[in-house]
Amino acid sequence: MKGRGRRLSCATLYRWINNGLRGVKLETVLIGGSRCTSVEACERFIGATQGGSPAPAACRTASQRTKAVDAAKRQLDAFGI
Repeated sequence: MKGRGRRLSCATLYRWINNGLRGVKLETVLIGGSRCTSVEACERFIGATQGGSPAPAACRTASQRTKAVDAAKRQLDAFGI
């Protein structure tokens, strides 16, 4: 990811994940001890911090979380991971 023609610092991403920017945190997932994000999550983050689309809901219910985990497991199985 680049910003203003320069490469984005890992420290900047770390701050966006942990502290957020303008009240919005960059969405991530923990996979095997590594923190990961997606291009789509970055686009949502940038849109939300620039006054675009509203920030995603901060909390999910237990059933929403379970459904998301199940969907992720099915996707990983489909990829053979």
